[in-house]
Amino acid sequence: MPKKVTLPSKKARRKEELKKCTNVKIKKKSNAKIYEKEGDKTGQNQKPKKKANPSAKDIIKGKAKFPTKETGFDEWFNDLTVEEINRLAKYKKLRKKIKDNLRAGNNHEWFKVSQFKKAKEWGVTSQEIKYLAVTPINRDEDDDLWFVDIEVPKNKQKGKLKGKESIDGRHTDGKKKGESTHGVYEGPAAYYAHKELDRLIEESNSKEEYIVKLNEWADKHLVITEKESGGKDKGVKYKGREALPSYLQLPKKEGGKK
Repeated sequence: MPKKVTLPSKKARRKEELKKCTNVKIKKKSNAKIYEKEGDKTGQNQKPKKKANPSAKDIIKGKAKFPTKETGFDEWFNDLTVEEINRLAKYKKLRKKIKDNLRAGNNHEWFKVSQFKKAKEWGVTSQEIKYLAVTPINRDEDDDLWFVDIEVPKNKQKGKLKGKESIDGRHTDGKKKGESTHGVYEGPAAYYAHKELDRLIEESNSKEEYIVKLNEWADKHLVITEKESGGKDKGVKYKGREALPSYLQLPKKEGGKK
């Protein structure tokens, strides 16, 4: 990895993250802009808690349209009960719509959108999933997110991975080698890293437990490098839990309480 570069202050970094988390192309009346104006970027202050409208039952029966980012998806998702989200998740098309609306641009979501049922069980809001607990990726101006020392399952140690127990790689952008936004083509490290994150989520009983485990995992497996024009690495910008969004970072000395 390249040598470490000069870091911004934590206060400056937090300010930049908050700017990025709401700087998305959406209509002015969308929830994201409303929360930005009211200073509630987490959705935790959404009051009063009420019955989701439209109901999951009406959406499943086709009596109501599925809410979008422009028509109140955030508030609707937050108002759904665990039972309702599980009922909606039984339908492939509705699962896709939920996941699509939990994304806000080219980001890696640390509360994975594919694990939205678990997020709902933990009381995680839509805003946390898509604006706060994210790392911007795959744009020319973004730094690169690296997964390092990722374990390769024994039954996958063949072909190009023969004899390799662990590998490093950038977060993929889903493009072919010649079209990749990165200077170096990604290997399978990102794939296996996402599998490890799934395991962390599935083995956690609460949001707080997951964040503790995520910080410990990040200390072993995360690096962010500053990217120059052309996709080349300028140097290591953040390493370990410092590579997580500041919203998720825990102090090492406290060992677990956020």
